[in-house]
Parts: sequence; structure tokens; C-alpha cells
Amino acid sequence: MTRRAPFILAIVAALVSVGVGQSAAAKPCKPAAKAKCAGANLKGANLAGKNLNFIDLTGANLAGANLTGASLIGANLTKANLTGANFTNVNMNRSTMNTAIVSGAHFTSANMLEVHAGKLTAIGTDFTKAYLQAALLTGGNFTNAIFAGATMNGEGSAEGENDVSRNVDLTGAILKGADFTGANLNSAILSSSQLQGANLTNADLTAASINAANLTGAKTSGVISAELQWSATTVCPSGASAKSIAGGCFPPTAGASTTTSG
Repeated sequence: MTRRAPFILAIVAALVSVGVGQSAAAKPCKPAAKAKCAGANLKGANLAGKNLNFIDLTGANLAGANLTGASLIGANLTKANLTGANFTNVNMNRSTMNTAIVSGAHFTSANMLEVHAGKLTAIGTDFTKAYLQAALLTGGNFTNAIFAGATMNGEGSAEGENDVSRNVDLTGAILKGADFTGANLNSAILSSSQLQGANLTNADLTAASINAANLTGAKTSGVISAELQWSATTVCPSGASAKSIAGGCFPPTAGASTTTSG
């Protein structure tokens, strides 16, 4: 090898490195319907009122973004960072948000029919008056989240499931201190959820399931509990096991009933 060979190889290596770097660099994303924006940095972006139906925002950073009134029907927000973002009045029917981070975000009056949002991190998130029929919210952390006036019953129909109604599912969710004042949780699944200190004042829990749920310290004044399902391992607001209280955590009133799974 000549003396010039190492020098030439170094130049070639540098050129290859530059080329790889340029090809690896993400192209600027222009958010629009059906756009491919996976991994995009849209932190603080103003996307209010935009049509973003079926956009792919997998792993994107939208922290602090403004999406007020936007349409995100069928959008993919899996693993996205939505911390502090504003989704007020957004339409995101059948969107996917599995493992996304939405802590401190605002979904006030958002239309979230049949949203798939398993293992969501939603600490202090505001879902006031959100429409969450048939939403899949299993295993998420909703500590101190606000669901006041939210609609969370099971009247939605799951696409691809022969239009069979599906209940909103909060199985195993952390709901400590969450506010469900006046929320419609008719037929909701709250099995094994952590509802310590939650506010369920005037909430409708008709035919809901609280099997093995922990409601220690929860506020339950005015709760509608007809046909409420509970188990022997359900922990009542008093901290006592449901099996030790006649009629369970919410003894039936005239014309109402509760059921136990054992």
C-alpha cells in the first residue's frame, strides 16, 4: 500500500459517513391527512383545526402542541409524547394511542369513540366531558386525571367485530384521585382498577364491573349502582372488603340491585 492510500481511505470514509448521515436524517414532516410522520418532532406545533385523519405519528413528539378542533380519525399515536398537548374538541374516533404519554394534556369535549389507548400514561390529564364510548384504556396510569361529565358507557360498536357493542375497559388502570363527577360509566369495566380517593359523585355505574377494584377513600355520594357487579375481593370506600358488608359496597336501594361474582 502506498503512502497516499491511508489518506485516500480516510477521505472515502468521511464521504460515506456524510452520505449515511444525510440519508438517516429524518425529512421534515408536513402534518396532513394520511401523512407519514412517525418519529417527527412537532413539539409546540400549532395544528389547530387541521385535517390529520389517518396520520401516522408513531413515536412523534407533540409535547405542548395545539390540536384544538383538529380531526384525527383513525390516527396512529402509538408511543407518542403528547405531554401538555391541547386536544380540546378534537375528533379522534378509532385512533390508536397505545403506550402514549398524555400527562397534563387536555381532551376536553374530545370525541374519542373506540380509541385504543392501552397502558396510557395520563397523570393529571383532563378528559372533562370527553366522549369515550367503547374506549380501550386497560392498564393505564390515570392518577389525578379528570373525567368529570365524561361519557364512558358501552354503546359503541367495534369496527371489525360485526358491530357488537363493547364496554369501555379500564381493567387494571390506576385511577387514584381521578375525578368522575357525573360521568356516565354505564357497563364500564373497572375490574382490578385502583380507585383510591377517586371522586365518583353522581357517577352512573349501572351494570359496571368493579370486581377486585380498590375504592378506599373514594367519594360515592349519589352514585347510581343498579346491577353493579363486584366481587369478594372488592375493597369498598370504607376500606372494608365487600364480602364483609351486606349488599356489597353499594347496598341496593329500592328497585335497584347489585351482583357479586363470588
